[in-house]
Amino acid sequence: MAIQTQSGIFIRTDPALGLIAYSPFSGLFYACAHKDKEQLLSWLNKQTSNPPSLLYEQTLGVGWAIENKEAQYRTPHLLPDATNWPIVPPSYNPILINWLITGNCPLNCRYCYAQDLMHGKSKEPSTEEEIELIVHNILSVDPLVVVLTGGDPLVSSYLEQAIKLLHRKVGIIVDTSGYTLSEKHIKLFRDHDVFVRLSLDSEIPRINDYLRPISKNALKQTSSRSSSNSAVEALMNLIINDIKVSIQSVATKKNQSDFEYFANKLYKIGVCGWRILLITKTKDNKLQFDKLVGDKISQRRLNEYTYKNLLTKQQKFWANKMSVQVTSNQNPNAVLLVAPDGAFYTESNISADVGKVLIDEVYPTRPSIENIHKTVNMYAHTARYLNFE
Repeated sequence: MAIQTQSGIFIRTDPALGLIAYSPFSGLFYACAHKDKEQLLSWLNKQTSNPPSLLYEQTLGVGWAIENKEAQYRTPHLLPDATNWPIVPPSYNPILINWLITGNCPLNCRYCYAQDLMHGKSKEPSTEEEIELIVHNILSVDPLVVVLTGGDPLVSSYLEQAIKLLHRKVGIIVDTSGYTLSEKHIKLFRDHDVFVRLSLDSEIPRINDYLRPISKNALKQTSSRSSSNSAVEALMNLIINDIKVSIQSVATKKNQSDFEYFANKLYKIGVCGWRILLITKTKDNKLQFDKLVGDKISQRRLNEYTYKNLLTKQQKFWANKMSVQVTSNQNPNAVLLVAPDGAFYTESNISADVGKVLIDEVYPTRPSIENIHKTVNMYAHTARYLNFE
């Protein structure tokens, strides 16, 4: 099971990978070599001031042992280096589970990958007992981190309960557009070591607002707010209140050319990480996918630009202050999703017509680890979070 060390870092032992660590200070995951386990545990539990090597200090020490400006964000996330794993094995238990705590959302993003589980297509939880049961089932498969997502988890009336139930048992990440961020949310995040991943696709308002338009229901209530204005306001509010935050952006033809300038601004205002997702084609967004990505040649150019250009610049200009991760979504069945009704799914990238795949048809809300291994590509799952796709 995941354990929170005295430093705040979460760890879990994996029979193949060794020790897997998650930092709530950077929102990043690392696999740590078997040979360093004992010394690393002593350091993370503050029993010694000597990490196994300088690289451990520059990655896992950020936020508690060293200042952010001393960080080094290298890829892949294999410590101290990839030579300790001639072949990187898949994690036995899930590293991360995405819990769509609600299907409701104030935005109507053009590329949304979760449409088939949103807006009433999956039953919303309606009691605290249901939330308790879902948390119990999630923890039963021993994830290191749970991401509360949706929809937008900030609109769920059960967000506080879920965070309190997960606190100190796993790392907690909240994915949000920031549209309904409140002071109550900020206090909740601060009190429970929550890392926030804020969605923002472009520094140019008209581009971000095109990619991430406000839903009709939300517009009826707050017609003057745009997704870009609310995201920037939320970002600054989180930074001012010392909530650890990274930015998530979906790469499309619309915002690709702006990424380098966007990254420089994120770096300068103190954002600790930037995660770029390459758009996933689903049965609900096929038409938008073709508009936003184009044909196979355009898609290849977009992927090459994102990987080669931005990751090269990250190592040259931003490596000591801001991590940059690119998630391709090209490997099938790499993620674990828990729907609002508690059923476990994976996202199929084999065909856009397949949609979400139920992991265990007999026990949909509490799948066996055997069925998780049968349905989820655990190697792709591991590569996704250790950043070696």
